[in-house]
Amino acid sequence: MKELIMSQLLPQVFDFLILGLLAMTSLMAKRWFGINIEAKHRDALQSALANGARLLLQPGGTLDDAVDYVLRSVPDALKRFGKTSHDDIRELLEPHVLNLSALPGSKNAEQVARIDRIDNDLTTLSTELTVLQAKLLQVETERDGLSIDAANINFPHEAQVP
Repeated sequence: MKELIMSQLLPQVFDFLILGLLAMTSLMAKRWFGINIEAKHRDALQSALANGARLLLQPGGTLDDAVDYVLRSVPDALKRFGKTSHDDIRELLEPHVLNLSALPGSKNAEQVARIDRIDNDLTTLSTELTVLQAKLLQVETERDGLSIDAANINFPHEAQVP
Protein backbone atom coordinates (compact mmCIF):
# COMPACT_ATOMS: atom_id res chain seq x y z
CA MET A 1 0.00 0.00 0.00
CA LYS A 2 2.78 2.37 0.96
CA GLU A 3 4.58 1.64 -2.30
CA LEU A 4 1.40 2.27 -4.28
CA ILE A 5 0.89 5.67 -2.63
CA MET A 6 4.52 6.58 -3.15
CA SER A 7 4.53 5.53 -6.77
CA GLN A 8 1.26 7.35 -7.59
CA LEU A 9 1.38 10.40 -5.30
CA LEU A 10 5.07 11.28 -5.20
CA PRO A 11 5.44 12.14 -8.91
CA GLN A 12 2.40 14.45 -8.75
CA VAL A 13 3.69 16.22 -5.63
CA PHE A 14 7.10 16.53 -7.26
CA ASP A 15 5.54 18.04 -10.43
CA PHE A 16 3.52 20.49 -8.31
CA LEU A 17 6.63 21.63 -6.42
CA ILE A 18 8.58 22.14 -9.65
CA LEU A 19 5.75 24.22 -11.15
CA GLY A 20 5.60 26.35 -8.00
CA LEU A 21 9.35 26.90 -8.07
CA LEU A 22 9.22 27.88 -11.76
CA ALA A 23 6.37 30.33 -11.10
CA MET A 24 8.28 31.99 -8.25
CA THR A 25 11.43 32.22 -10.37
CA SER A 26 9.43 33.74 -13.21
CA LEU A 27 7.89 36.38 -10.93
CA MET A 28 11.27 37.27 -9.45
CA ALA A 29 12.83 37.63 -12.91
CA LYS A 30 9.94 39.77 -14.11
CA ARG A 31 10.26 42.05 -11.08
CA TRP A 32 14.05 42.30 -11.48
CA PHE A 33 13.95 43.10 -15.19
CA GLY A 34 11.03 45.50 -14.67
CA ILE A 35 13.03 47.44 -12.10
CA ASN A 36 16.06 47.55 -14.40
CA ILE A 37 13.97 48.78 -17.32
CA GLU A 38 12.34 51.45 -15.17
CA ALA A 39 15.74 52.63 -13.91
CA LYS A 40 17.04 52.86 -17.49
CA HIS A 41 13.96 54.84 -18.55
CA ARG A 42 14.32 57.16 -15.54
CA ASP A 43 18.01 57.80 -16.24
CA ALA A 44 17.37 58.41 -19.95
CA LEU A 45 14.53 60.81 -19.13
CA GLN A 46 16.64 62.77 -16.64
CA SER A 47 19.46 63.05 -19.16
CA ALA A 48 17.09 64.24 -21.90
CA LEU A 49 15.54 66.80 -19.52
CA ALA A 50 18.98 68.15 -18.58
CA ASN A 51 20.02 68.39 -22.24
CA GLY A 52 16.70 69.99 -23.16
CA ALA A 53 17.15 72.59 -20.44
CA ARG A 54 20.65 73.37 -21.77
CA LEU A 55 19.07 74.21 -25.13
CA LEU A 56 17.73 77.33 -23.43
CA LEU A 57 21.30 78.60 -23.10
CA GLN A 58 21.69 78.56 -26.88
CA PRO A 59 20.92 81.78 -28.75
CA GLY A 60 17.25 81.70 -29.67
CA GLY A 61 16.60 78.60 -27.55
CA THR A 62 13.00 78.39 -26.35
CA LEU A 63 11.08 76.25 -23.92
CA ASP A 64 9.16 74.74 -26.83
CA ASP A 65 12.48 73.63 -28.37
CA ALA A 66 13.41 71.95 -25.09
CA VAL A 67 10.03 70.21 -24.86
CA ASP A 68 10.29 68.99 -28.46
CA TYR A 69 13.82 67.70 -27.81
CA VAL A 70 12.63 65.66 -24.83
CA LEU A 71 9.64 64.31 -26.79
CA ARG A 72 11.93 63.16 -29.62
CA SER A 73 14.70 61.82 -27.39
CA VAL A 74 12.88 59.52 -24.98
CA PRO A 75 9.35 58.73 -26.19
CA ASP A 76 9.36 55.26 -24.59
CA ALA A 77 10.36 56.60 -21.18
CA LEU A 78 7.69 59.30 -21.38
CA LYS A 79 5.05 56.68 -22.20
CA ARG A 80 6.28 54.44 -19.38
CA PHE A 81 5.79 57.23 -16.84
CA GLY A 82 2.60 58.58 -18.45
CA LYS A 83 4.11 62.02 -19.17
CA THR A 84 3.29 62.58 -22.83
CA SER A 85 1.75 66.07 -22.90
CA HIS A 86 3.69 69.30 -23.42
CA ASP A 87 2.49 70.55 -20.01
CA ASP A 88 3.81 67.42 -18.29
CA ILE A 89 7.21 67.86 -19.91
CA ARG A 90 7.33 71.57 -19.04
CA GLU A 91 6.66 70.60 -15.44
CA LEU A 92 9.48 68.04 -15.56
CA LEU A 93 11.83 70.57 -17.19
CA GLU A 94 11.26 73.24 -14.53
CA PRO A 95 13.81 71.99 -11.95
CA HIS A 96 16.40 71.50 -14.69
CA VAL A 97 15.83 75.03 -15.99
CA LEU A 98 16.15 76.42 -12.47
CA ASN A 99 19.49 74.60 -12.15
CA LEU A 100 20.80 76.43 -15.22
CA SER A 101 21.62 79.40 -13.03
CA ALA A 102 23.99 77.17 -11.07
CA LEU A 103 26.11 76.34 -14.11
CA PRO A 104 29.60 77.81 -13.73
CA GLY A 105 30.23 80.76 -16.04
CA SER A 106 26.60 80.91 -17.06
CA LYS A 107 25.58 84.37 -18.24
CA ASN A 108 22.08 83.15 -17.66
CA ALA A 109 22.63 83.06 -13.87
CA GLU A 110 22.59 86.85 -13.58
CA GLN A 111 19.56 87.12 -15.84
CA VAL A 112 17.65 84.51 -13.85
CA ALA A 113 18.44 86.28 -10.57
CA ARG A 114 17.39 89.62 -12.06
CA ILE A 115 14.14 88.18 -13.41
CA ASP A 116 13.42 86.62 -10.00
CA ARG A 117 13.89 90.00 -8.29
CA ILE A 118 11.66 91.74 -10.82
CA ASP A 119 9.02 89.03 -10.48
CA ASN A 120 9.04 89.39 -6.68
CA ASP A 121 8.76 93.18 -7.00
CA LEU A 122 5.82 92.85 -9.40
CA THR A 123 4.05 90.43 -7.07
CA THR A 124 4.49 92.83 -4.16
CA LEU A 125 3.27 95.80 -6.21
CA SER A 126 0.27 93.85 -7.46
CA THR A 127 -0.70 92.91 -3.91
CA GLU A 128 -0.30 96.50 -2.72
CA LEU A 129 -2.40 97.76 -5.63
CA THR A 130 -5.17 95.31 -4.79
CA VAL A 131 -5.18 96.46 -1.16
CA LEU A 132 -5.33 100.12 -2.24
CA GLN A 133 -8.20 99.38 -4.64
CA ALA A 134 -10.11 97.67 -1.83
CA LYS A 135 -9.54 100.63 0.49
CA LEU A 136 -10.60 103.10 -2.21
CA LEU A 137 -13.77 101.16 -2.88
CA GLN A 138 -14.52 101.02 0.83
CA VAL A 139 -14.04 104.80 1.17
CA GLU A 140 -16.25 105.48 -1.86
CA THR A 141 -19.02 103.21 -0.62
CA GLU A 142 -18.91 104.73 2.87
CA ARG A 143 -19.10 108.16 1.28
CA ASP A 144 -22.16 107.08 -0.69
CA GLY A 145 -23.73 105.59 2.43
CA LEU A 146 -23.34 101.94 1.42
CA SER A 147 -21.78 99.33 3.67
CA ILE A 148 -19.49 96.71 2.18
CA ASP A 149 -16.79 94.34 3.40
CA ALA A 150 -13.62 95.33 1.50
CA ALA A 151 -11.73 92.21 2.58
CA ASN A 152 -14.06 89.99 0.53
CA ILE A 153 -14.04 92.00 -2.70
CA ASN A 154 -12.67 90.18 -5.72
CA PHE A 155 -11.23 92.30 -8.49
CA PRO A 156 -11.04 90.60 -11.87
CA HIS A 157 -7.48 90.17 -13.21
CA GLU A 158 -5.94 91.06 -9.85
CA ALA A 159 -4.24 89.08 -7.11
CA GLN A 160 -6.29 88.18 -4.07
CA VAL A 161 -5.60 89.92 -0.77
CA PRO A 162 -4.01 87.37 1.58
